Formats: sequence, C-alpha cells, structure tokens
Amino acid sequence: MLAYHHGMGWLLGHAFLLLTHRGRKTGEPHETVAMVLRYQPEVSEAVISSVWGPDTDWMRNIRANPASRVQIGKEVFTPQQRFLSEPESVEVVAECLDKHPWRFRVVAFVLGWGNLRVESVAQDVVHTRPFVAFGPAPAAKAR
Repeated sequence: MLAYHHGMGWLLGHAFLLLTHRGRKTGEPHETVAMVLRYQPEVSEAVISSVWGPDTDWMRNIRANPASRVQIGKEVFTPQQRFLSEPESVEVVAECLDKHPWRFRVVAFVLGWGNLRVESVAQDVVHTRPFVAFGPAPAAKAR
C-alpha cells in the first residue's frame, strides 16, 4: 500500500491493484492490495481472487457494498464489479498459468493448492475462492 500512498503505485504496473471498500458494519473505508490475475487493457478490467477464501473481510465487504475505488497502474476509477462464474474463473487460472507461470506456481505452492494445470485441481481451488472483476463504472448519464 505504501507505493500507492506515495504516488508510486504505477511502478507495480498491472500486476497489483489497490482496492478501496467500505466496512460492512462500520462503513469506514478500508484498502486492500491484491495481485491481478487477468488485466484486459481494452476495457480496463482487472480480475482478482480472494485466495484465502470467501470469508475474508474485503470479500465480505464488497459483497455487502460494492468497492468504491480501484487504482491500477496509472488508472484510478470508480469500479463496477462482477463476480466470475466457476468456469470463467478456471479460464482465468489457465491464462495466468500460461502468461505468468512462476507467479502462480509460487502462489499455489505457498497456499498448498497443488498443480493447477490439472483441471480438477483448478476447479477445486476456484470453487472455494471467489474471483471478481473490476472495471470502470459507466459514467452517469446526464438528464
């Protein structure tokens, strides 16, 4: 978070994002840095996952109240979020393994997931770990 707070978040490129969300009970702002698993520059959409499972505070917060801000690279936007289906999440895992094999191999090893190139292993992982995409919310239409 320090890189983002010191105006240096752009150094992380599109590998990580800073997510601002509101506490589901307090309404207070919170921030989470997450590794980006897929970034689609043509629509500025980034996909992250709750690798510790569906009950992390940030995941519970964005389920209760959508995220309020995303910073990725030099972009900052009010996001619209969507939760990915399991088949789409498996596809993201496969893409990430192809594009960044070392990054995902390290994550899988540290978290004890096993070989994510085995489809049944990947399906088991995404079944219990929500994947969410953030892209810029459409501008409000003038009346």
